[in-house]
Amino acid sequence: MAFSEGVRPGGLRDQHDIQVLICYLLYSVDQPLSEKAITECMLVNEIANHFEIAGALSLLIERGNVIEEDGVLTLTENGREVASVLGSNLPLSMVERALQTAVRMIAQTKAAKQTKVEIVSLEKGVRVDCAIDTSDQPLMSFSLVVADKQQAELVRSRFLENPSLVYRTMVEMMMNPHLKKTEDMLYIPLK
Repeated sequence: MAFSEGVRPGGLRDQHDIQVLICYLLYSVDQPLSEKAITECMLVNEIANHFEIAGALSLLIERGNVIEEDGVLTLTENGREVASVLGSNLPLSMVERALQTAVRMIAQTKAAKQTKVEIVSLEKGVRVDCAIDTSDQPLMSFSLVVADKQQAELVRSRFLENPSLVYRTMVEMMMNPHLKKTEDMLYIPLK
C-alpha cells in the first residue's frame, strides 16, 4: 500500500496503479517527458504521493518499461503494452487530470522555446523586452517600461503564461477599426 499523504480521495495509493498511470501518460502524450514533469502532473492534481511516484518511476526504468535519456523519459514497447492493456483500469478522473496537466506543460514548454523576455534596469524604471519567434522569423516583439522589478516580473510571468493571447490581443487592437474606446478592447483579467 502506498503512502496517502497529499493524495486526494479517489487518488492512486497502489504502486502498480501509479506505474500504469505513468505509462499511460507517456503513451497518451506520445512524446518524452521529464521525471519532473511526470511528478508535477500527479502532485498538482493530488493523484499520488511524491515518494510513491519516485518509486514507481524507478521500477519502470529498472523493468525496462521506460528509458531515461538526456533527462527525459521515453516509453518502450513493453511500456506501451502496459498502457494499452491496463490503462483503461485506472480511474478516469485521475487520468483526465494528469493528461490535462501534461498537455498544458507541453504547450508551456513549447511556448517558452519560442518566447524571450529580458528585464533591463533603467535609470528611471525597468524595461521588459518581450518577443515571440517562430523557427524562421520573429513574429512579434515589444518593450514596456514599468516602475520597478516587481512589476517587471509580473509582466514577464503574464507574457510567458500565454504569449499567443498577448499576440492575438495586440493584433485585434491594431487591426479592428471599430475599437474606439477602452471598453471595446479585449479584457485580460489578472489572476
